[in-house]
Amino acid sequence: MLGNETAMNYKTREEWYLAAAGELRKLFQIHGYELPGFRIGCGWPTGNRQKRIGECFPKDASEDQTYEIFVTPKIKEPIRVLAVIVHELCHAVAGTKAAHKKPFIDVMKAVGMVKKWTECNPGEELAEKLKQISEKLGPYPHASLMIKTKEGKQTTRLIKVQCPECEYIARVTRKWLDEVGGPLCPVHKVAFQEEKKNE
Repeated sequence: MLGNETAMNYKTREEWYLAAAGELRKLFQIHGYELPGFRIGCGWPTGNRQKRIGECFPKDASEDQTYEIFVTPKIKEPIRVLAVIVHELCHAVAGTKAAHKKPFIDVMKAVGMVKKWTECNPGEELAEKLKQISEKLGPYPHASLMIKTKEGKQTTRLIKVQCPECEYIARVTRKWLDEVGGPLCPVHKVAFQEEKKNE
């Protein structure tokens, strides 16, 4: 625990992130790492929104050469949010070009993260430290934001057909194949036939 320190009550995520950054900077310094310039925000990571929970953009992408870290709005548990930030800060320390390779893994191990290196898993000791930081910071001023992804419209499966006289191939819907027949080969003027599966 943190003794008699009173938990803060931040009104905005940005205030909470700023305070969290100060605490995590100390954590990295203890292990011999100075954090580069960075900002933390809440936003959807690029790629798969359902799986990715954090992202660190390279400093070269920023006009003022600052690493930009984003935490998904899906999660609201403060300790988990802190673990995501630690993971992304490890990217900033190692350099984003290191991806999830050795320089990044070395930093992750040093600060107390554990496998899988593509995930945000604090080891037992780090988890306790993040719990203490969370208690000091107070509630994470955020509510989970869940979005429904549009269910993909069922695409029509096209059937492969081929001219029986040559290798000319086309694709056609089952409906057209059954109701009208295969298209005519422009070379041999015969109907394309459905490719037969090997039995």
